[in-house]
Amino acid sequence: MKKPYTLKDLVSLLKGKRANDAESATLTADEIVGMIAALEKSLEDLNGQGTEEAAAKAQEVLTQLSELKSQLEGMKAGLNDDASNTDGNSNDDVATLKEQNAQLQAKVTELEAENSSLKEELERLKNAQSTETTLNDAKSRFPKVNLKDAKSERDIHAAVLVQRGVFNDSAVKNMTDEALRSAYVALQVSTKPRSDIGKHLFNDAKPEEPRNYTKQFGGK
Repeated sequence: MKKPYTLKDLVSLLKGKRANDAESATLTADEIVGMIAALEKSLEDLNGQGTEEAAAKAQEVLTQLSELKSQLEGMKAGLNDDASNTDGNSNDDVATLKEQNAQLQAKVTELEAENSSLKEELERLKNAQSTETTLNDAKSRFPKVNLKDAKSERDIHAAVLVQRGVFNDSAVKNMTDEALRSAYVALQVSTKPRSDIGKHLFNDAKPEEPRNYTKQFGGK
C-alpha cells in the first residue's frame, strides 16, 4: 500500500518530481487527486491552529490546491478532446470505408453490365455463324427453295419445309424452333447436297468422233 503524502512530498511532486524516486516525471491524475486530498487535510489542520505561521502556510496550501485543481481539470479536458478526436477519426474511417464500398459496388455493377453485353454479342455472333452455315447447307441441298427473306435459322427451316411440301404455313407457325430444326434435319438427311462437279466433268469431256473403219481400211 502506498504511504500517504507528506507536505514535503507534495512540494517535491509540485516541482515535477516523484517523492519515491529521483527521476523527473509528470504528475498523473491519480497523484494529483491524492495530493488534493492531502492538501485539504493539511488545510483543515492549519486552520485549526489559529497562528500567523499556520495562516501563511494555509494560504500557500490554498494556492497549491488551486494549481492542482486547474491542472486536474486540464487533464480531464485533454482526455475528453482525445475521446472526441478518436470518435471523429472513427467516424471518418467509417465514412471512408462506406465510400470505398460504394465505389467497389459501382465497379462490380459496371463489370457485370459489360460481361452481360459481351455475352449477348458472343451469342449474336454464334447465331449469325450458325445461320450462315444453315443457309449455305440449304442452298446446296435445296437450290429451288427461295431463301431470299430468310434472316434466321428458323426462317430457313420454315422456308425449306413449306416449299418442299413437308408442312404448311399454319403448321410451321405453331412449331417450336427445336421441332422445326428436327424436321429440317430429317429432310436434310434424305437429301444429298447438290454438286456441279459431275456436270463440269461431263461438259468438259468432248465426245470422240466415230471411227470409219471402212474408210480407214481403203473403202469408200
